[in-house]
Amino acid sequence: MLRAAGAGLAMLALSACAGGQYRPVADTPVRIGKPYAVRGTTYVPAAAPAYDAVGYASWYGSESGNRTANGEKFRPGWITAAHTTLPLPTYVEVTALAIAGTPPLAVVPEDFGNGYNPDSHLVLAGKQYFSRQEARDYGNSATAPISADSAFMHRNLPRTDGRARVYMMTKISIIDWPRQMRMLAEGRIPFAILNGSDDPFLNHGYIARLNYGSIWRGAPQDIMGGRHAPFFNKPDAFDLAFYAFLRDAESGSDAAFRPSRMAATA
Repeated sequence: MLRAAGAGLAMLALSACAGGQYRPVADTPVRIGKPYAVRGTTYVPAAAPAYDAVGYASWYGSESGNRTANGEKFRPGWITAAHTTLPLPTYVEVTALAIAGTPPLAVVPEDFGNGYNPDSHLVLAGKQYFSRQEARDYGNSATAPISADSAFMHRNLPRTDGRARVYMMTKISIIDWPRQMRMLAEGRIPFAILNGSDDPFLNHGYIARLNYGSIWRGAPQDIMGGRHAPFFNKPDAFDLAFYAFLRDAESGSDAAFRPSRMAATA
């Protein structure tokens, strides 16, 4: 969950053009843009001091070095984000955090080999060009075995820009992993791990053995049959666990968040 906390520097629109002449990082002036439309949807930027939302986060590493909408230089190692209507800049407080499909790592690259399963098709995640067989293998591992529901992803996989995969894998070391692990070990915010029990990319035993200061239900939760995208492959089971986590986080239930133990199954 995300909550706005007044004007500040956290939210950045990443659609601005690339180039130099960056503006210094600053809390002022606060900018509220004009209404704009994207694919038939109109967005109206406005101040929202009571902003409270649940949403998904992604990584915009390919924007590294580009200018943001308020003229600053985008730094993918910083805790920044994009938003459609909040003023720039805005501070946002993360009040609960759930991750799926990506293990929290302590040190890169030493722990990278521990957190992931090198026997899977993980190597394809950093490859620019796929053969037809590699595209099928990667689609089966990264999303779901081909079916009526997943066919559109398999069909469009060859159209994806492989340069983004290469960039993501080569720049992953710039993220401040030790700081993230300290946050999780200290239990600063309500936190959950929701992974597919059969995620081929992950070393589940390693993830279960990590030190979490306050994790939901005391351990990473495995969604049976969820693979690498449990929210897609098992949406009912994932939503049941996810919304139970949000309710516990919202209520401030101390009993629901405790130091880690062996992994549990959802």
